Amino acid sequence: MRDYVPGPYDLDAMPEARAAAVLGELADWVEWLRRIYELDAIKPCWWRHPALVRELLAAFVRWRDAYQHGAAESAPFAWHSDVLRPLAARLGEITNMESCTPSGCGLRPSPPARDPELAVFLAQLADGTAALGDTLPTWEVGHERMLDLIDAARRNLMIPATRTRR
Repeated sequence: MRDYVPGPYDLDAMPEARAAAVLGELADWVEWLRRIYELDAIKPCWWRHPALVRELLAAFVRWRDAYQHGAAESAPFAWHSDVLRPLAARLGEITNMESCTPSGCGLRPSPPARDPELAVFLAQLADGTAALGDTLPTWEVGHERMLDLIDAARRNLMIPATRTRR
């Protein structure tokens, strides 16, 4: 990501004043969205759920593009079919808001997903004491053993054998 140049809606890279302005616009739009489309699955604490904020921001940017002056006449339909419907369908997958209520947020952040050994491996990779292949499992089943395992699975599932051994 060294060559990454942040765009105008990269929340992690924008200055705080710009983030406040963007999130303020987004908050107004999300309230409108919740009311117009009856999206009660978006709880009032949506802004505390980072993944949902980014999803909603992306939907907002696409909505603005679809409804701005000069947009194609079919753009609003495309926004509904390509953005709104998929977003509404996967709201529960984006973040867990089941424990959130109108009066409180039940967000329980996940622990960091980075394996502590990754830093060691990256350092070894950088100094040449490790290779990318070192990340692969050190065991190998072998062709004959794999055929035996397949045969055993077929016997257990009562699937007739369809191959011959080499």
